[in-house]
Amino acid sequence: MRDTSVHDGNPVRIGIFVAHGCPLAPLSMVLETLRLANETLRRGAFEAFNISLDGADRDSSCGL
Repeated sequence: MRDTSVHDGNPVRIGIFVAHGCPLAPLSMVLETLRLANETLRRGAFEAFNISLDGADRDSSCGL
């Protein structure tokens, strides 16, 4: 029997807190690290989503 205590086959969901005017460099470093991990593992092991205090979309420092 396969041990599923560590990984159940679903991606690990990682919430990234995004404040108004956040710089893009740290955000892109986190997202790129997760992308590279998924590529190395050859599966979608990690999934990122943005979180804000009030649940609304946030603009980055460059307006994105």
